[in-house]
Amino acid sequence: MFKKKRNTCILIIYLLLAFAYYFVGSAIRALIFTVIVSISLMTFLNFQKNRVFYIRSIISKFLLVFIFVFFIQLFNATFSPFVFYIISTPLISLFILNNKFDARLLKIPLYLSALVFSAYFVQHRTLHGVYAGISENYVSVVMIMNVILINMIEVRQKKQISILPSVVCLIFSLLAVGRSGILCATLLFLNVISARWMGLSKGVKWGVFLLVFLPTVGFVVSNIGLLIKYGEGLTIMEKFSESGMESHSRSIILNEYLAHMSLENIFLGYNFENNYWFKHYGLNPHNSYIRLHHYFGFLFFVVMLFIIRNLYRLFRHNRFLAGCAFVILLRAYTDTLLFQYIYDFVLLSLLLIPSNKKLLVVMRKRWENSLKMTKVNRGV
Repeated sequence: MFKKKRNTCILIIYLLLAFAYYFVGSAIRALIFTVIVSISLMTFLNFQKNRVFYIRSIISKFLLVFIFVFFIQLFNATFSPFVFYIISTPLISLFILNNKFDARLLKIPLYLSALVFSAYFVQHRTLHGVYAGISENYVSVVMIMNVILINMIEVRQKKQISILPSVVCLIFSLLAVGRSGILCATLLFLNVISARWMGLSKGVKWGVFLLVFLPTVGFVVSNIGLLIKYGEGLTIMEKFSESGMESHSRSIILNEYLAHMSLENIFLGYNFENNYWFKHYGLNPHNSYIRLHHYFGFLFFVVMLFIIRNLYRLFRHNRFLAGCAFVILLRAYTDTLLFQYIYDFVLLSLLLIPSNKKLLVVMRKRWENSLKMTKVNRGV
């Protein structure tokens, strides 16, 4: 019980630091970055001896990627200290996958962030400017990552999937008025509702259908004109009606990046520091996959193969969790929120789930065999 509470406290601190990271200036962000990486590295001490082989098998692969990426960035003048997330992310992910947590307490960072956003919205009537120099679109990023982490731990610990966190996520994504954030928060909410629905008995399903679904449909049909008139006046509906899900600025950035794909840039990644359009948009590619290739070079293809393969395996293992991973990957297409980023561990935790149990059994057997050999050698 003590270990479970300790692990929960570590993860809560980690999530609160990740939440605070966006609210502070660059100097304090550097400190938070250092603390987050340090916490991740310290979780290595939490693993039992019979899991050391397992940890080494995973970390050795990420260490190899780190070495390649480190030299690619030095050679291509794209070095970023965030490269150290390549080492720290798998550690915190394995810490999550191989320990138990109090899922109820893990909701604290989500509700605290909701409280902060609410206070800001009441004061300013908008979430624009809520972050220090970062778009309010990251409101949905913080919410989505926290909700998925909570739901993932609930599923792994065979608890009932909570609906309220995804509702809170959807509400604040709507308030942030980001089209991609709203779409992904909606998909996450529907994924949760679908999972809960599948777990209900036929009697309960019919009760929900008769008492909730039919009255709701009846209300919408009878008030369709009023609802359409109200919806047309919302800011977010104006954005959808003007350009749908397309973004002119993001299209320019993507096309500009692809236009510079020489053989050298394919191998090393394109350094867009002096590109006019990237400078115009604050050197922010607004696309995690551009960011991945920019920093990882040819290893972009290795990482994408890893993601596709493990997403397929996760889909076969648990479709709800695969849906959560898909939401993150979809959200990453319109913002830089993955790959050498603070919430990478959530996606990696999901992708490692199918192989985690199998590898752990294999490594435990290796450990037990090594103990037997040691005893034989000692004449015990």
